[in-house]
Amino acid sequence: MNTKRILRYVKRGDFTPFYAWFLAKTIWPLLHKDLSKKNAMKVMEEDWDYLIILDACRYDTFKEVVGEEVSYAISGATDTQAWMIWNFRENYKDVIYIAGNPHFASAHLNKTLGFIPFYMIKEVWDYGWDSTLKTVPPEQVTNAAIEALKSFPEKRMIIHYNQPHHPFLGDKELTQKDDGTWHTLKGGLWGGKKTTIWRLVQQGEVPLERAKEAYKENLRIVMKEVDKLKEKLPGRVILTADHGELFREWGLYGHGSSLRVEGLVKVPWVLLKDEEKQLMSEDTYVQKRKLQAKITKLRQSKRL
Repeated sequence: MNTKRILRYVKRGDFTPFYAWFLAKTIWPLLHKDLSKKNAMKVMEEDWDYLIILDACRYDTFKEVVGEEVSYAISGATDTQAWMIWNFRENYKDVIYIAGNPHFASAHLNKTLGFIPFYMIKEVWDYGWDSTLKTVPPEQVTNAAIEALKSFPEKRMIIHYNQPHHPFLGDKELTQKDDGTWHTLKGGLWGGKKTTIWRLVQQGEVPLERAKEAYKENLRIVMKEVDKLKEKLPGRVILTADHGELFREWGLYGHGSSLRVEGLVKVPWVLLKDEEKQLMSEDTYVQKRKLQAKITKLRQSKRL
């Protein structure tokens, strides 16, 4: 564990990270091999034209809210930064990233990865920020994706919404109590010390059930935008999440834990639409065929 992080939690008198770290290093990997990184998906090895990311969306809650059976995948990470590092190690110059989340800011990618892996990044996290809501509302991400589609119809696209991650758009009182997540105007990319909704739940200041209902409403809100966007996208459209969220399972809240529990790493993997994409450059077509051949080879090797 990071030394600064250890000292920060010790000052607060919160020892849950040590508890999670101990479980993650001892019995947990033996009992839950299905949740290990060996079984985790790398999104760039899958077949899609448009990949929609919901931030901090757990599979069971998604299934409950959409009201139907859906598929799932195992995420390679329990927070966005680790998910970024897990998935984007190469150059993907046929992909535009619609970045509602600042982990995908150009400056942050350069700092963390040492390069920008995409053809273009639409930095919605910056110009789409709403200081009242303390986040980027989902319609800003939808609009950015539609604009990019008009200008670059031949490109693939990853569209990263911030919801259902807090702050919760449907509960104004909880939004006021929640310091939000990050913005450049708050003294750096993510700002300094923050009071999040999950810390308030942990401290007993907000009932857990209220926070869970607000989380579900955030999911309903973003799904309205997803439904609107998918009608505009001309190809194979997949919806997934970078990671999940914990509602006091194993005494843990939120995300970013070292413990790979189901609520954190089991995420939706849903085919929203599957039709032939028409406007595709020769380079993109060749890259897609190579990718599909690679996927087939990987799947065959796993069956042997």
